[in-house]
Amino acid sequence: MNPQRVHRLMRQHFPEIDAVRHEWINVADQHGVRREILESMLQAWLDAPYLLVQAHRRLGDYLPREAALDFICQHVGAGWGGYMRVTDREFSAFVVIATNGVASAWRP
Repeated sequence: MNPQRVHRLMRQHFPEIDAVRHEWINVADQHGVRREILESMLQAWLDAPYLLVQAHRRLGDYLPREAALDFICQHVGAGWGGYMRVTDREFSAFVVIATNGVASAWRP
């Protein structure tokens, strides 16, 4: 799926992020991404084999779970501002990772 299509889907279906209403956990620190914690979080919230992942409006894809995890690890904290967004194709749950390495998840 091309990045423009991912961006369009995220704009249409991914809810606004109210940072104050969510609990946050550290998924990255000064040594990089804490992959096991991030993987555990994705598994707990998103049970789909493929995930929509968007780092910013020009960088996103629909990837198998392991490739999505690699994509996230590669782009966390890249400095584009805002949040990296992750969801399944049905938009049944949402995960966001902030540029400072904290993440939150919720269901509608």
